[in-house]
Amino acid sequence: MNTKMYAGPGGNRGVFGAWDTVAGRMAWSIKENFPVWSGAAVTAGDVVFYGTMDGYFKAVHARTGEALWQFKVGSGIIDQPVTYKGPDGKQYVAILSGVGGWSGAIVAAGLDPRDPTAALGFANAMSDLPEYTTKGACARHQLTFQMHYINPALVNLGLQARAAGAQFDDDQNRFRLERYFTLDALASRRIARHFELFIAAENLLDKNYEIGRTPVTTVGPPLFVRIGLRLRFGAQ
Repeated sequence: MNTKMYAGPGGNRGVFGAWDTVAGRMAWSIKENFPVWSGAAVTAGDVVFYGTMDGYFKAVHARTGEALWQFKVGSGIIDQPVTYKGPDGKQYVAILSGVGGWSGAIVAAGLDPRDPTAALGFANAMSDLPEYTTKGACARHQLTFQMHYINPALVNLGLQARAAGAQFDDDQNRFRLERYFTLDALASRRIARHFELFIAAENLLDKNYEIGRTPVTTVGPPLFVRIGLRLRFGAQ
């Protein structure tokens, strides 16, 4: 079965807002380009901090949603903002940047955006995320290898291998991600003028590997096999 996720009506993929529980309605909302995967921190001075998957750390007014400040960080944000009092007596706000999670797997795991069923279909809704952010922490050694055999009269074959060395998922080097290797494969054959039978496998070796550990452990997709029939139109 091919699973694909899509944006909501009007291209809606993410909203950050406040809810008036007394009136039972939204007090205000801010449309974001991607799902808002971060948490939020609200100060006593009615300032709300949150992060976006395209890498902006933002502050808005808690009662009106008015934009007060924003800062572009190195990678998308899925973490929880925190506020604390420093030794100098001043209040500070901090956030960890580094895209990940299910919705960010297309970047964190280096998935092919041309495959709309990757990450159990979430890649279809997030196919343009790699254009807006990079991985928060990259392994020193990474390798991607692709090989294709195309013979329309017989069969089309594709193989993709991805490898990454060990790395840390945080700026304090506490959360280590071990090295991993994955293999994906695709085979297709035309069975009629407009019909093509295909079989695709992600993580062919069924490796168990982690792609994130902040704020929670996120593992790469397990072995996933898809078999289907494509209907093609146009010149053949």
